[in-house]
Amino acid sequence: MFDLNGVIQFVNAAWTVTHGYKTRDELIGKKISVFHTEQQMASDVIPYIEETKQRGQFAGRLGHVRRDGTPFFTEMLMVVFNDDADRAMGLVGFATDITKQERIEEELRRYRCHMEELIKQRTKALEAANSRLQSQVTEHEQAGQKLKQQTAELSVANERLREQICESERVKDKLEQHREKLEQRLKQQSDKLTNVEAQLQNEITRRKKQEELIKQRTKALEAANSRLQSQVTKHEQAGQKLKQQTVELSAANKKLREQICESERVKDKLEQHRDKLEQHLKQQSDELTTVDAQLQDEITKRKKEDEYFKQQTDAIKAAGEQLQTQIDELSARGPVSKPDMMKAADSVKAAASLNYNEKAMLENIFRQNIVLQKTET
Repeated sequence: MFDLNGVIQFVNAAWTVTHGYKTRDELIGKKISVFHTEQQMASDVIPYIEETKQRGQFAGRLGHVRRDGTPFFTEMLMVVFNDDADRAMGLVGFATDITKQERIEEELRRYRCHMEELIKQRTKALEAANSRLQSQVTEHEQAGQKLKQQTAELSVANERLREQICESERVKDKLEQHREKLEQRLKQQSDKLTNVEAQLQNEITRRKKQEELIKQRTKALEAANSRLQSQVTKHEQAGQKLKQQTVELSAANKKLREQICESERVKDKLEQHRDKLEQHLKQQSDELTTVDAQLQDEITKRKKEDEYFKQQTDAIKAAGEQLQTQIDELSARGPVSKPDMMKAADSVKAAASLNYNEKAMLENIFRQNIVLQKTET
């Protein structure tokens, strides 16, 4: 309680302890500025008091300071009390320290900001991983297409080589048949020469010429056979080279399959990692929902406390009206005795809706009003 000049008339024990003082006596008679900084007085407290005077009561958030200079916030209810002529005599204030609530709200804001930033970072990392994976899949697909193309080209070349080998085999068969025919013919001619040797004595010169011709043809046949053998050797070497290329191609194909399998395993790991990230984000979202629910419960509780303060204010006003009635009755009887004064005070204490400190405050108001109006007998 303080008068219109801001001089403290009364403080309870809770107010004293909250502001860091040991006894109430060291605060009585001082200005209310001991509970606030100069900036708080100028920007918040004085406008708050003026609003209370205009409305009769006012509630809201107000900054305070402890004896050691530590600032803290409170939820404040301030009520004007009047004299018999309904003139304002001073103000009564009720304050609740909300430092813990402010700290919780600030931590919740920081936590939300941190979670939003973390979600953004992890989303970017996941998008980058998906992009890299897509790029690897595209490269593997391109390599597979290239390998299929090379396989097709190799198959065509192999088919051509088989056709050439078949053609060379047919040529070789024809040469063999021709040689066999020549040998058979030479044998027949030799037999004929043996049978008609006597008859061919006269034709020795002619026979020698024929033998020379046969030798030349035999050499030509041997040369052709040598060339054919060389071609067969070349074809065999080409076949060996083709086999080697086929083995290398098979090894490359196997390596490519292993790379594709490895990429599939990497993809599966990335999918699992993404699922874990999504599950973790869901858990964090559930935690945020729980914190929001707790905050809503705290807001509901705060509303209930405000309703309770309003009820207490109404009760104080009713008790003041009852007190004023009893003062009027005692004033009409003449000088007030001490037992009557105590009886009236006890009736004020009997108000069921007031706590002990509020009843004591109203009793003190009653006593001061009695002193102002009557001389104690």
